[in-house]
Amino acid sequence: MATGKRYYWIKLKDSFMSSDEIDYLMSQPDGANYVVLYQMLCLKTINTGGCLVSQIGEMLIPYDAEKIQRECKWFPLSTVRLALSVYKQIGLIFESPDGILTISNYSDIVGSETDYSAQKRLQRENRRRQIPVKGADNNEDNNVDNVHTEKEIEKEIENRERVRDNGSPAVDAGLAEIIDSYEENIGSFPPAAKDALMGWREIFADDLILLAIKKAALSGVRKWNYINGILKSWKNEGVKTLGDVQARDQRRKPPAGQQPKRSAADDYDEIFGELLGGSTT
Repeated sequence: MATGKRYYWIKLKDSFMSSDEIDYLMSQPDGANYVVLYQMLCLKTINTGGCLVSQIGEMLIPYDAEKIQRECKWFPLSTVRLALSVYKQIGLIFESPDGILTISNYSDIVGSETDYSAQKRLQRENRRRQIPVKGADNNEDNNVDNVHTEKEIEKEIENRERVRDNGSPAVDAGLAEIIDSYEENIGSFPPAAKDALMGWREIFADDLILLAIKKAALSGVRKWNYINGILKSWKNEGVKTLGDVQARDQRRKPPAGQQPKRSAADDYDEIFGELLGGSTT
């Protein structure tokens, strides 16, 4: 039975070990440990959108070298510190404006899928294999006429599912996950915000909305309007993927040695002001 629980995995291309970044790491005296530690850090961030943070109750705590060493017990603190320095130099990790270490290109490295989505995907694959090919007994060479196109197959599968379910609406596991994350990190989800949330889901993938919720919690501003404002900013700046968010955060990072003058909470009213309505347009 599908529950909407999300599962994660690391996606590594076959060229990963021969990439320039890994080649550089392996050229270092402790390079093999750097590579293993990097993969462990990717695993540590699968539930946090690439951010190295831990949560205690309502408090989100950024990882530092000491915390990483405690979590990854096989590496001495000196190795962790050197590795983090090298990761930043070659762009594997960057530090966001609020001081949180974040895995670069997280969306290209970590994949995820709810058990509901996995179940539906397997059902579609099984049905696709069961659907007869048009003209299977015909020796004509015209493949366009003799076989189902992908769209025809998908349409037939949808029709079968609709008949099987008697038109009953499917469980929206993605929406359930967003609301669960909101209530876990922000508080009770306001019913009046549901229309705005559904509007954002037409613009952004669920993972981006989940990240906006995490960012609001990290900033200490636990309000729907703040999340709405984050999403509006992303829309206005053409953000479409987790990688776009990471690139945006990197651009907004203050120069080395310069601290942000104001916190996100301080800037809440000034930055978003009247923009923080329920509309997504």
